[in-house]
Order: sequence, then C-alpha cells, then structure tokens
Amino acid sequence: MLRSIIKSFKPSASFSSSIISPKSTTSLSTSSLKPLTVYHNSNLLVSHQLVAKLNNFNSTTDSPTNNKITFNLKTNEQLSESDYKFIIDECLYIHPDNKSILLQIFHNKYHMDKKKLIKDFTLHDSIFEYNNLINNNKSYPLIIDYNHCLIANDDASFDRIMMNYLTCGIQNTTSSNSTTASHGFTTNGNSSSSGNGGNNSTGTVKYNDLVHPHMAEFADLF
Repeated sequence: MLRSIIKSFKPSASFSSSIISPKSTTSLSTSSLKPLTVYHNSNLLVSHQLVAKLNNFNSTTDSPTNNKITFNLKTNEQLSESDYKFIIDECLYIHPDNKSILLQIFHNKYHMDKKKLIKDFTLHDSIFEYNNLINNNKSYPLIIDYNHCLIANDDASFDRIMMNYLTCGIQNTTSSNSTTASHGFTTNGNSSSSGNGGNNSTGTVKYNDLVHPHMAEFADLF
C-alpha cells in the first residue's frame, strides 16, 4: 500500500506535458497518432463485444479515408511487459479507472465492482510487479490508447477512449450487433507475428476531431 501511495505523487510524463502545453494533447496530426492495441481473448464474450464495438465504430464513423487510426489485435496473449510498463508509468494516474482495470486483471476479479475493488488497498501493491500478472497465466480483454494514456476493458471505459476520436466527444458507441460480435475483429489484411505464439493483426478506425483526454480531475464527469 505504501508503495502505491508513494508512486501516486509522481505524475506521469504525459500528465506533466499536458500541464505545460495543453494544446499538444488536442492537436495530434494523423501522422503522430500511435495505433491502439487490443488484447483479445477469443474465449470471452465481453472481449468479442468490445471488438464488435470497434468494428461498429469503424463502420458508422463518417470521415475521409485518409483520416484513420490504426490498431493492433493481439489474440489470446498476455499483456506484454512493455505495455505493462507504459500503463504503470503513463496511464495509472491519468484516470482512476485505469488503476481499477489493472486491479481486475491482476487479481482475476473481472466481474467485481470497480469502486469496491479500488477501495481494497491491500490489493494495490501487487500491480507494481509484472511477475504477479504472468503467474496468473490468463489473458484478459484490454484496449490501450497510447495517445491519451487510457485503457479499457468494458463498455464505459471503451466509450471514454472513443470519445477522443469522435467529432464532439459525446456520442455513445455502445450499439453493436450480435453478428459482428460472433465473428470478432475485421482487419485490413495486414498481419504480423507477435513473437510469442499469439495472433497479431492490424486494422483501422476512422476519426474526426480529437478531444482533450480525460484527466483524473474530471473523473466524476464520466
């Protein structure tokens, strides 16, 4: 618990840069956008639903074809150490839900209420050891937005990410049909091996104007 409290006083590089130059977070060009990463568990319905929502967002967002956000699909893979480090260093204190999601993943409590989970301070220190995740030997649905330092594993957190890629930032992206969910993710035909046995595919999502990322001080609004 003490370790968790100490780290909370150290702002991430992304948070610091947004304080120094707020415009830098809202003026991202197409070339500067990093791909989203989607950790997809093909055995979990909720994972298929999140992937279906990505497809739905792609098919319903009206935008020029040259304005696209790429995203990488990692099927049945555990969270990589590099992605874990990014979440710990850059995302953990940007939004409180980021920490709640990590707690769910590390403690196999995916269906536990996040508000109750984050109040159990005895669980917090474990998320700072990557080996604790590896020992679980499970893969969970997780979406990582490197551009806004947000992660998602359910409808609410997914919508929080997608708001940054919608025109006015208030549309809801929860609608998706069961047909899309059952078939999973649509790719653009480009794929590459992840190096650890999983499937790594690349797809695209269209976007319009970016909205400032949801920092922790605005958490109650979402």
